[in-house]
Amino acid sequence: MKMRLRAGDMLALTLAALVTVFFFRYAYGAGSGEARLCIQEEAGAFVYPIDADLDIDASGPLGITRILIRGGQAFVAHSPCRDKLCMSMGHVSQTGGWIACLPNRVFIKIDNSGMEKDVDAATY
Repeated sequence: MKMRLRAGDMLALTLAALVTVFFFRYAYGAGSGEARLCIQEEAGAFVYPIDADLDIDASGPLGITRILIRGGQAFVAHSPCRDKLCMSMGHVSQTGGWIACLPNRVFIKIDNSGMEKDVDAATY
């Protein structure tokens, strides 16, 4: 038995595709502000420009996690955690990109929302 798409089916598929595109653009699209690197660590939340070359030491319960910003990309260069998964997550440069070192409680995220937002407890 051969099934055919009806007009209502096509309308539902088109609507679902448009909603999906809208949410992806909202979540990962260009915001109204400049891209910045937000770091949540044991001492608090800090914001750095992503276009500057910086070496950042983020403190956690295990020690210091070293974060480098080079050429508009951020990455973890050293971490005191056992498995070093945060180091193998690579570079982040796009809005919404993130790296987490869960054992050392350090969270890195690229944001360009244009609003000053605090990183909340849900980050952990």
